[in-house]
Amino acid sequence: MSRSERLLESDIKALILNRLKAKRAINSKTLLMNELTIGNFARRVDLAILHEGKLIAFEIKSEADSLTRLNGQLSTYQKYFDKVIVVADTKFIKKLKVLVPDNIGLWEVKKPTIKVIKRGKLNKKN
Repeated sequence: MSRSERLLESDIKALILNRLKAKRAINSKTLLMNELTIGNFARRVDLAILHEGKLIAFEIKSEADSLTRLNGQLSTYQKYFDKVIVVADTKFIKKLKVLVPDNIGLWEVKKPTIKVIKRGKLNKKN
């Protein structure tokens, strides 16, 4: 993929929302939150949705990103969200299959679509 064809974070967010809409996982009553700050402003979730009482976080790793902060991000997100999904460029998938815990979803960005590698699970919250 050439530089001009690189997907930016905003492109990936659009792919996520289009996929969720196509799968009827969001609707006009769904609350979308872009760059939501959590944990006393220590972390910022790329995209979050509140749908039918479930709060879901999407952490995006585009081709231009690195994975250096991912463990801390995921650990924090799990405290606040019912489900966490990492949406990453193909170049990260092999590494993420090992790094990402079983309860966290993993989606691969394959232009122009998104492929679900691992569904993840809802966190049990009291």
